[in-house]
Amino acid sequence: MTPYAFIVLVLVSAGWDRPDWREYRCRDTRELVIQTACRETWSADGCKITALDCRDRYTGGRATRVQVDHLYPAVIGWARGTWLLEDGTACTVPRRCPSFLEFFNDRDNLLPASPRANASKGARMPGEWCPALPVDRRYLARRFRAVIREWKLPITADELAAIRRWERGEC
Repeated sequence: MTPYAFIVLVLVSAGWDRPDWREYRCRDTRELVIQTACRETWSADGCKITALDCRDRYTGGRATRVQVDHLYPAVIGWARGTWLLEDGTACTVPRRCPSFLEFFNDRDNLLPASPRANASKGARMPGEWCPALPVDRRYLARRFRAVIREWKLPITADELAAIRRWERGEC
């Protein structure tokens, strides 16, 4: 077990205080990600998805039921990041930490995935899982690097090597 897998296990066991999706009128971040990435049908009031068709970048297939996944897992981001309150003190509760909430709701780090693919990936980092198709590996490598840069999140040498393999379309 990697040291970060242990941290994730401890956080989840301790009752990971998962933040909520940010609300935008009657839609939340999750719905906005779906709206951007999928073909969807909305209710008459425009507030509820009634049908959708998404490309699942993890499997390369299509999905009509999706969950929105953090490419750089939120629980690992919390464990590895330096999240501060406005006064410069360290955050201790994810849902009460504005800087972490920004990361949690960052649409560049969010992807629709079938429930099965999302559960299979879980809170694993590159090197611990691999997208099915070479084209998706390259796409996700670019997205992963952008998130790392934006949030100044650390990655291990093994994870960086896996991202480089994805960039070549390999696992």
